Amino acid sequence: DFNEKLYLFQSYNFQSMYEIIISNQNRYVFVPIMFSLKDSNIGHATVIIIDKIDMTIKFFDSNGLTKGYINSDIVDTFLKYYFNIFNITFNETYKYIKQKDWIKKKYTLNSSSLSNNTIQSGHCMIFTLLIAHLLSKEINTLDEIIIELSKMTKDELLDFVMGYTERAIENLN
Repeated sequence: DFNEKLYLFQSYNFQSMYEIIISNQNRYVFVPIMFSLKDSNIGHATVIIIDKIDMTIKFFDSNGLTKGYINSDIVDTFLKYYFNIFNITFNETYKYIKQKDWIKKKYTLNSSSLSNNTIQSGHCMIFTLLIAHLLSKEINTLDEIIIELSKMTKDELLDFVMGYTERAIENLN
């Protein structure tokens, strides 16, 4: 809670996380993370990306380096601590990489600067799904995907995101 300087971290228990990772046959495992403010309808979708080949764990936020009510230092502290215990518990060697260490180029995919009555802050979910989908193809790295998306103009990115959103909805139907 921002006013009380108290943050709650609710996660899978270590055994469940281990089962999610080992039961997944893909290179990447995606664990959704949702943020919310106490007594508010405000929420934010992000994802933990676990690379089973490189043995790395990254936290991806479509807004770029997490800041504001919940900043990157707090997120990184929670996740590093969690995965250190995870590694000790299951004799694993995954390395959590802090956001400041893996984000080589400043990016903001889901930005208020894109707002034009069509794309809004709620698109953090579709950006998270889009990144997971593109990364799961194993053609480009996370950094390469972000760099390519960052090269798009606002209109191109809007068209891309809205097209992806429309197609996702069609697939669900």
